[in-house]
Amino acid sequence: MSLFDIAAELVRCDKITASIFQLTFREDHIASIAVPGQFVMVKTGTGRDPLLRRPFSIHQVTQDGEIVLLVRVVGSGSRFLAQLKIGERVQMLGPLGNGFNLSVLSSDTSLIALVGGGMGVAPLLFLAEELERQNLVAKTKVFLGARFKDELLCLYAFKQLGFSVQCITDDGSSGQQGVVTELLRQNLITQHRPIVFSCGPGAMLKAVSSFCRQNAILCQVSMETSMACGVSACLGCAVPTTNPDRKYVHVCKNGPVFDSQEIAWDQM
Repeated sequence: MSLFDIAAELVRCDKITASIFQLTFREDHIASIAVPGQFVMVKTGTGRDPLLRRPFSIHQVTQDGEIVLLVRVVGSGSRFLAQLKIGERVQMLGPLGNGFNLSVLSSDTSLIALVGGGMGVAPLLFLAEELERQNLVAKTKVFLGARFKDELLCLYAFKQLGFSVQCITDDGSSGQQGVVTELLRQNLITQHRPIVFSCGPGAMLKAVSSFCRQNAILCQVSMETSMACGVSACLGCAVPTTNPDRKYVHVCKNGPVFDSQEIAWDQM
Protein backbone atom coordinates (compact mmCIF):
# COMPACT_ATOMS: atom_id res chain seq x y z
CA MET A 1 0.00 0.00 0.00
CA SER A 2 1.18 3.53 -0.74
CA LEU A 3 2.61 5.67 2.03
CA PHE A 4 2.59 9.45 2.09
CA ASP A 5 4.54 12.00 4.13
CA ILE A 6 2.57 15.19 3.62
CA ALA A 7 2.35 18.69 5.11
CA ALA A 8 -1.33 18.55 6.15
CA GLU A 9 -3.22 21.82 6.58
CA LEU A 10 -5.46 22.34 9.63
CA VAL A 11 -8.92 23.44 8.45
CA ARG A 12 -10.94 23.02 11.64
CA CYS A 13 -10.42 22.65 15.39
CA ASP A 14 -13.30 21.62 17.68
CA LYS A 15 -12.89 21.62 21.46
CA ILE A 16 -14.72 18.54 22.77
CA THR A 17 -13.76 18.82 26.45
CA ALA A 18 -11.25 20.89 28.40
CA SER A 19 -8.45 18.57 27.25
CA ILE A 20 -9.77 16.81 24.11
CA PHE A 21 -9.80 18.35 20.64
CA GLN A 22 -11.06 17.17 17.26
CA LEU A 23 -8.66 18.35 14.56
CA THR A 24 -9.53 18.26 10.87
CA PHE A 25 -6.73 18.36 8.29
CA ARG A 26 -6.94 18.70 4.51
CA GLU A 27 -4.99 15.70 3.23
CA ASP A 28 -6.64 13.90 0.34
CA HIS A 29 -3.75 11.51 -0.42
CA ILE A 30 -3.95 9.70 2.90
CA ALA A 31 -7.72 10.12 3.16
CA SER A 32 -8.30 8.49 -0.22
CA ILE A 33 -6.70 5.15 0.74
CA ALA A 34 -7.00 4.91 4.53
CA VAL A 35 -9.13 2.14 6.04
CA PRO A 36 -10.66 1.96 9.54
CA GLY A 37 -8.10 1.01 12.17
CA GLN A 38 -5.09 2.59 10.48
CA PHE A 39 -3.15 5.50 11.98
CA VAL A 40 -0.83 8.38 11.13
CA MET A 41 2.40 9.64 12.68
CA VAL A 42 2.29 13.39 13.20
CA LYS A 43 5.17 15.81 13.82
CA THR A 44 4.16 17.70 16.93
CA GLY A 45 6.59 20.61 16.99
CA THR A 46 8.68 22.94 14.85
CA GLY A 47 12.06 22.03 16.33
CA ARG A 48 13.65 19.03 18.02
CA ASP A 49 11.39 19.01 21.06
CA PRO A 50 9.57 16.73 20.90
CA LEU A 51 11.98 14.93 18.60
CA LEU A 52 9.75 12.01 17.64
CA ARG A 53 6.37 12.03 15.92
CA ARG A 54 3.24 10.91 17.73
CA PRO A 55 0.77 8.20 16.57
CA PHE A 56 -2.93 9.04 16.19
CA SER A 57 -5.72 6.74 15.04
CA ILE A 58 -7.61 8.04 12.04
CA HIS A 59 -10.90 9.14 13.58
CA GLN A 60 -12.74 9.99 10.37
CA VAL A 61 -12.15 10.74 6.71
CA THR A 62 -14.43 13.01 4.74
CA GLN A 63 -15.57 13.07 1.13
CA ASP A 64 -13.68 16.34 0.76
CA GLY A 65 -10.33 14.65 1.35
CA GLU A 66 -9.96 15.55 5.01
CA ILE A 67 -8.62 13.53 7.93
CA VAL A 68 -10.01 13.97 11.44
CA LEU A 69 -7.93 13.17 14.51
CA LEU A 70 -9.05 13.00 18.14
CA VAL A 71 -6.35 14.48 20.38
CA ARG A 72 -6.12 14.49 24.17
CA VAL A 73 -3.69 17.05 25.58
CA VAL A 74 -1.25 15.16 27.83
CA GLY A 75 2.12 16.70 27.02
CA SER A 76 4.00 19.24 24.92
CA GLY A 77 3.37 17.43 21.62
CA SER A 78 -0.40 17.14 21.94
CA ARG A 79 -0.54 20.68 23.36
CA PHE A 80 1.25 21.91 20.23
CA LEU A 81 -1.43 20.31 18.04
CA ALA A 82 -4.29 21.71 20.13
CA GLN A 83 -2.84 25.22 19.76
CA LEU A 84 -2.46 25.09 15.97
CA LYS A 85 -4.13 27.91 14.04
CA ILE A 86 -6.37 27.34 11.02
CA GLY A 87 -4.19 27.23 7.92
CA GLU A 88 -1.07 26.00 9.69
CA ARG A 89 0.49 22.75 8.55
CA VAL A 90 2.03 19.72 10.22
CA GLN A 91 3.96 16.86 8.71
CA MET A 92 1.84 13.70 8.63
CA LEU A 93 3.00 10.18 7.66
CA GLY A 94 0.47 7.53 6.71
CA PRO A 95 -1.70 5.63 6.42
CA LEU A 96 0.13 3.16 8.63
CA GLY A 97 -0.58 -0.29 10.02
CA ASN A 98 -3.31 -2.83 9.38
CA GLY A 99 -6.95 -1.96 9.92
CA PHE A 100 -9.97 -3.95 11.01
CA ASN A 101 -10.59 -7.10 8.96
CA LEU A 102 -14.18 -6.86 7.77
CA SER A 103 -13.91 -9.93 5.56
CA VAL A 104 -14.88 -12.01 8.61
CA LEU A 105 -18.41 -10.59 8.45
CA SER A 106 -21.00 -12.79 6.79
CA SER A 107 -24.74 -13.20 6.47
CA ASP A 108 -24.54 -15.48 9.55
CA THR A 109 -23.15 -12.68 11.71
CA SER A 110 -26.05 -11.75 13.98
CA LEU A 111 -24.46 -8.86 15.86
CA ILE A 112 -21.49 -6.56 15.28
CA ALA A 113 -20.36 -5.02 18.55
CA LEU A 114 -18.17 -1.91 18.60
CA VAL A 115 -16.67 -1.64 22.08
CA GLY A 116 -14.83 1.54 23.02
CA GLY A 117 -13.30 2.94 26.17
CA GLY A 118 -12.19 6.54 26.59
CA MET A 119 -10.02 7.71 23.68
CA GLY A 120 -10.43 4.22 22.22
CA VAL A 121 -13.49 5.44 20.36
CA ALA A 122 -11.17 7.24 17.92
CA PRO A 123 -10.82 4.44 15.30
CA LEU A 124 -14.30 3.05 16.01
CA LEU A 125 -16.13 6.05 14.53
CA PHE A 126 -14.26 5.58 11.25
CA LEU A 127 -15.23 1.89 11.42
CA ALA A 128 -18.86 2.79 12.15
CA GLU A 129 -18.97 5.00 9.07
CA GLU A 130 -17.73 2.11 6.93
CA LEU A 131 -20.35 -0.23 8.42
CA GLU A 132 -23.02 2.39 7.69
CA ARG A 133 -21.76 2.57 4.10
CA GLN A 134 -22.15 -1.22 3.86
CA ASN A 135 -25.73 -1.01 5.20
CA LEU A 136 -24.86 -2.86 8.41
CA VAL A 137 -26.28 -0.36 10.91
CA ALA A 138 -29.18 -2.64 11.87
CA LYS A 139 -26.74 -5.44 12.77
CA THR A 140 -24.47 -3.22 14.84
CA LYS A 141 -24.50 -2.03 18.44
CA VAL A 142 -22.05 0.40 20.03
CA PHE A 143 -20.97 -0.12 23.64
CA LEU A 144 -19.10 2.74 25.31
CA GLY A 145 -17.39 2.54 28.68
CA ALA A 146 -15.67 5.23 30.75
CA ARG A 147 -14.78 6.15 34.30
CA PHE A 148 -17.43 8.87 34.37
CA LYS A 149 -19.84 10.76 32.10
CA ASP A 150 -17.41 13.40 30.82
CA GLU A 151 -15.12 10.71 29.40
CA LEU A 152 -17.83 9.22 27.17
CA LEU A 153 -16.82 10.45 23.73
CA CYS A 154 -18.60 10.48 20.35
CA LEU A 155 -21.89 9.28 21.83
CA TYR A 156 -23.97 11.54 19.61
CA ALA A 157 -21.79 10.98 16.54
CA PHE A 158 -22.64 7.26 16.63
CA LYS A 159 -26.32 8.01 17.20
CA GLN A 160 -26.40 10.45 14.27
CA LEU A 161 -25.24 7.61 12.03
CA GLY A 162 -28.21 5.58 13.25
CA PHE A 163 -26.43 3.16 15.57
CA SER A 164 -27.85 1.79 18.80
CA VAL A 165 -25.58 2.98 21.63
CA GLN A 166 -25.34 1.73 25.21
CA CYS A 167 -23.13 3.35 27.85
CA ILE A 168 -21.66 2.23 31.14
CA THR A 169 -19.54 4.18 33.62
CA ASP A 170 -17.54 3.25 36.68
CA ASP A 171 -19.45 5.75 38.84
CA GLY A 172 -22.88 5.36 37.22
CA SER A 173 -22.99 9.00 36.09
CA SER A 174 -24.19 7.89 32.63
CA GLY A 175 -25.90 4.66 31.64
CA GLN A 176 -25.36 1.65 33.84
CA GLN A 177 -22.77 1.48 36.60
CA GLY A 178 -20.06 -1.06 35.99
CA VAL A 179 -17.60 -2.12 33.31
CA VAL A 180 -18.12 -2.58 29.59
CA THR A 181 -17.92 -6.39 29.69
CA GLU A 182 -21.24 -6.32 31.56
CA LEU A 183 -22.86 -4.81 28.45
CA LEU A 184 -21.35 -7.61 26.36
CA ARG A 185 -22.71 -10.19 28.75
CA GLN A 186 -26.20 -8.71 28.49
CA ASN A 187 -26.20 -8.45 24.70
CA LEU A 188 -23.93 -11.08 23.16
CA ILE A 189 -24.47 -14.33 25.06
CA THR A 190 -27.68 -15.25 23.22
CA GLN A 191 -26.48 -14.12 19.78
CA HIS A 192 -25.48 -16.46 16.96
CA ARG A 193 -21.94 -15.78 15.73
CA PRO A 194 -21.49 -12.23 17.03
CA ILE A 195 -18.21 -10.39 16.41
CA VAL A 196 -16.50 -7.73 18.50
CA PHE A 197 -14.32 -4.83 17.37
CA SER A 198 -12.73 -3.03 20.30
CA CYS A 199 -10.31 -0.26 21.21
CA GLY A 200 -9.47 1.24 24.57
CA PRO A 201 -7.14 0.99 27.57
CA GLY A 202 -5.13 -2.20 27.95
CA ALA A 203 -7.06 -3.40 30.99
CA MET A 204 -10.35 -3.04 29.13
CA LEU A 205 -9.05 -4.88 26.06
CA LYS A 206 -7.75 -7.69 28.27
CA ALA A 207 -11.19 -8.04 29.90
CA VAL A 208 -13.02 -7.92 26.56
CA SER A 209 -10.63 -10.49 25.08
CA SER A 210 -11.12 -12.80 28.08
CA PHE A 211 -14.89 -12.55 27.81
CA CYS A 212 -14.80 -13.32 24.09
CA ARG A 213 -12.45 -16.26 24.56
CA GLN A 214 -14.67 -17.78 27.25
CA ASN A 215 -17.72 -17.46 24.99
CA ALA A 216 -16.10 -18.42 21.66
CA ILE A 217 -16.72 -14.97 20.16
CA LEU A 218 -14.51 -13.56 17.42
CA CYS A 219 -12.82 -10.38 18.62
CA GLN A 220 -10.46 -7.89 16.99
CA VAL A 221 -8.69 -5.28 19.11
CA SER A 222 -6.97 -2.06 18.12
CA MET A 223 -4.08 -1.67 20.52
CA GLU A 224 -2.84 1.60 21.97
CA THR A 225 0.89 1.77 22.70
CA SER A 226 3.82 4.17 22.59
CA MET A 227 5.60 4.33 19.23
CA ALA A 228 8.80 6.01 18.15
CA CYS A 229 8.74 5.55 14.37
CA GLY A 230 5.49 3.92 13.22
CA VAL A 231 7.22 1.77 10.59
CA SER A 232 8.84 -1.00 12.71
CA ALA A 233 12.35 0.43 12.47
CA CYS A 234 12.83 1.11 16.19
CA LEU A 235 11.18 -2.13 17.42
CA GLY A 236 9.85 -0.22 20.42
CA CYS A 237 6.18 -1.25 20.26
CA ALA A 238 6.61 -5.02 20.64
CA VAL A 239 3.89 -7.00 22.42
CA PRO A 240 3.95 -10.72 23.35
CA THR A 241 1.87 -13.26 21.46
CA THR A 242 0.42 -16.70 22.09
CA ASN A 243 2.21 -18.04 19.00
CA PRO A 244 5.35 -20.03 19.96
CA ASP A 245 6.77 -19.47 16.47
CA ARG A 246 6.42 -15.69 16.71
CA LYS A 247 6.81 -14.62 20.32
CA TYR A 248 6.42 -10.90 19.64
CA VAL A 249 4.63 -8.68 17.13
CA HIS A 250 5.01 -4.96 16.53
CA VAL A 251 1.90 -2.87 16.95
CA CYS A 252 2.86 -0.39 14.23
CA LYS A 253 3.62 -2.96 11.50
CA ASN A 254 1.65 -6.10 12.43
CA GLY A 255 -1.22 -4.13 14.00
CA PRO A 256 -2.51 -1.97 15.45
CA VAL A 257 -5.49 -4.32 14.92
CA PHE A 258 -5.06 -7.94 16.03
CA ASP A 259 -7.19 -10.98 16.63
CA SER A 260 -7.52 -10.66 20.40
CA GLN A 261 -6.52 -14.28 20.97
CA GLU A 262 -3.16 -13.63 19.31
CA ILE A 263 -2.04 -11.40 22.19
CA ALA A 264 -0.56 -12.90 25.39
CA TRP A 265 -2.44 -10.59 27.76
CA ASP A 266 -1.08 -12.27 30.90
CA GLN A 267 2.46 -11.25 29.90
CA MET A 268 1.66 -7.55 29.55
